[in-house]
Amino acid sequence: MDALLIGLVLLVIAVASWYAWQQQRASQAWPSVQGEILAARIERTDDGSNNPETSVRYHVELEYAYVVDGQRFIGTRIRITREGWRSEDEARMQLARYAPGSKLQVYYDPTRPASSVLEPG
Repeated sequence: MDALLIGLVLLVIAVASWYAWQQQRASQAWPSVQGEILAARIERTDDGSNNPETSVRYHVELEYAYVVDGQRFIGTRIRITREGWRSEDEARMQLARYAPGSKLQVYYDPTRPASSVLEPG
C-alpha cells in the first residue's frame, strides 16, 4: 500500500512538472503587448521546517495591466513557475526591475489572453 501511494505521488509530481514545462515552451511563442506595472512587493514565506536557511523564501509579487483586443486584463505572473529567493536582498534586486508605473512587454496566451507572463520560457 505504501509503495502504491508513493508511486501515485511521484506520478502527480511528474505530470505537474511536464505540464509546467509544456507551458514554459509554449510561452516562448506567445504574442506580446505593452503593459504597465500597477503594484510590486516582496512576500516572505516559511514552510515551517524551523530551518531559516532552507525554509524561508522571498517572492516578488506583482500586478500588471495589459490590453488585448480592447479588453483589459490584470496579470500577476513573472514566469510560468513561481520563483523564490533565500535572500531578501536577491528578491529586492528582482523587485527593482518592476517599479509601479513602469511600462514593459507582457506575453499572453493567444487562446486565453487572461493567462500572461512577463518573462516567457
